[in-house]
Amino acid sequence: MVSNVDIEKGLGKHIGIYPLEKDQIEGASIDLTASEYAFSVKQGCSVIKEGNIVINPGDTVIVFTNESISLDSHFVGACYNRISFSMKGLLHSSSPLKPNYTGRLSVTFFNASPVEV
Repeated sequence: MVSNVDIEKGLGKHIGIYPLEKDQIEGASIDLTASEYAFSVKQGCSVIKEGNIVINPGDTVIVFTNESISLDSHFVGACYNRISFSMKGLLHSSSPLKPNYTGRLSVTFFNASPVEV
């Protein structure tokens, strides 16, 4: 794990993230944002409604990030769920990023709650 200082030092050398705003870097992490590409596994279609991602109870949704990421051979990464999402009943299977990873992330969420999130 690296600090925000190490992340900032590594940007453009060992770590590439585009687009990236400085306020997305916090502590030992980078906050990624959801793109307009979010698809239901159950329904087989987009779940974007009025600009929001809507996940039905019991559904699994794959959400792509706005950011593209590249790591060199010295870095690995992981994608974790925000506690605020977990409190709403959204479960996330962690997404490891291996050395030399390049591309957008596809993040999987499962709505374990009895209501639409």
